[in-house]
Amino acid sequence: PHTVDRIVVSGVNAKFVQEADSSWNVAHLVKSSGRDTSASPVYFAVGDLQINHSRFQINSGYLIPDTTLQVHDFSLKSSFSLEKNGYAANLEHLSFKASNPKLGGPISFETSANASNNEYNLEKLVLATGRSLIRMNGHFSGDTTKARFGFNFLGNPVSWQDIHAASETY
Repeated sequence: PHTVDRIVVSGVNAKFVQEADSSWNVAHLVKSSGRDTSASPVYFAVGDLQINHSRFQINSGYLIPDTTLQVHDFSLKSSFSLEKNGYAANLEHLSFKASNPKLGGPISFETSANASNNEYNLEKLVLATGRSLIRMNGHFSGDTTKARFGFNFLGNPVSWQDIHAASETY
């Protein structure tokens, strides 16, 4: 496969806008080649992808109506591959803080996960506000004939103000 050992990007400051046709502004950065790409897959591997100290502004009338989501302190460490015998992805670390007036205050998000062929593991997902803390983990494995899954959820404490803000937003 095509291999990239390491990609490190720091200090990204980007604005993502969802257009009226529901496409995203960043989808127009690279023009389509017009060639048929369905003939054979391109096998590749990225050994280490890191994005550090970044911030994003997200405008979408579909996700959060009439407002902008600010994402800051974004950090990502990951690796992934697509090969003849399957795929693998490891999200070692993803964290950020998000703020929006309709959410009632900043939210911290942190997660780690991995996937390989028919096995998916959510090792950790943490959402925290100034009033609530939610933790989750889980796994799923299987195919079209047999599946196995498990899921753990802990919300302690969970604030009614956060529930109200989320219900008003969505």
